[in-house]
Amino acid sequence: MKKILAIILTIYLSIIIFMPKEQIIYTALNQANSQNINFKIANPTDFGLFENISKLNLFYDKDEVLEVSNAKLFPLLVYNRLSFSHIDLVGSFKSMLDIKIIKAKLTQTIISPATVHIYALSTIGEIEGSFNLKTDILKVVLTPNDKFKTFKYKNYFKKSKEGYVYESRIKY
Repeated sequence: MKKILAIILTIYLSIIIFMPKEQIIYTALNQANSQNINFKIANPTDFGLFENISKLNLFYDKDEVLEVSNAKLFPLLVYNRLSFSHIDLVGSFKSMLDIKIIKAKLTQTIISPATVHIYALSTIGEIEGSFNLKTDILKVVLTPNDKFKTFKYKNYFKKSKEGYVYESRIKY
């Protein structure tokens, strides 16, 4: 029994370690290009269980939207995670929103493959939510801090028992 488990674990780890993580990233970037979303990535490095990107810039219609200092992709087959740290809005987006995202995580599991779970820590509070890939519905629950009181777009959030909720259908 132990030999069988060891073989299964070895095969699983081998698949993850030798998975072409950089190719997964470039495939996702090409999918985003069809929606006028472009990325510029610097120094993708494969560390076996995860892929590290030292700098990532996101553009929408050729306008730079944000800059990420560090991103990590963990494609673990049954649990996939994309983690970001030090996310800065750039240009007009920075003056328009005036928030800083300290860290963020996007996760997807085989239990709910059509849902991407979202977690972020920002200067206006803690954000948890989900994006349904089938229905294109984004639901975000914000647990605000003191800076949220002066946030320009707080009217888009509805107060509930969960916190402040924003729900919308994303149109491409």
